[in-house]
Amino acid sequence: NFALETKFDDLPDIVVRRTKEVILDSVGCALGGHTTERAKIGIAFVRSLGGYEQASIIGDHRAPFPLAAFANAELINALDFDTIGPTGHVSPYVIPPCLSIAEKIKASGKDLITAVAVAHELAGRIAGSLTTHLLPKKEPPYYEWSPRYSYTSTIFGAVAGACKLLGLDEEGTANAFGIAGASTPVPAGMKWEHTPGPAIMLKYNCWSGCVAQLATTAALLAEKG
Repeated sequence: NFALETKFDDLPDIVVRRTKEVILDSVGCALGGHTTERAKIGIAFVRSLGGYEQASIIGDHRAPFPLAAFANAELINALDFDTIGPTGHVSPYVIPPCLSIAEKIKASGKDLITAVAVAHELAGRIAGSLTTHLLPKKEPPYYEWSPRYSYTSTIFGAVAGACKLLGLDEEGTANAFGIAGASTPVPAGMKWEHTPGPAIMLKYNCWSGCVAQLATTAALLAEKG
């Protein structure tokens, strides 16, 4: 209901301003990301698959909606310069699906800002609820804080933004959440989260691209019914 009912006029001025900054920052990060081998491989992969020229890869060619989201996520995340919010690097996962769907429906700037703001809000809160775990110890206080990150949970924010732009109803949005949740690489995330040792950086293995692509795909599948 939050994702569906939030309107541009509901957003505080500071949220609108910060959302604009995050979008612009992400575009800048993507342009800089072209210098990295990681991004070059991602773009070459997308180009090799062909398909309809539906959505823009920032600073490059056009590709099908899900593949453009994959490439843009890899570009935004490639240099590790992307925005850090209260729960880390959410933007590379949630902005690319919104950009692809915004092009599909020829969204207004206000519609894009609203979707991106909602996507960050949901992704940040869900990721934040999973960020820190208590590891047991034999001595008092019998536990220690151990921050662990599994950014795959941000997919629900990405799906919310994409569905909002598509104008899906409650059932359609719920279906998109279900498709995304059932398909996200949670087992790998849980494996790392419960492995003793220092907090690891799961975002360096093309999950930003895979999550963004899956979120876009889930929303488009739900739109088809």
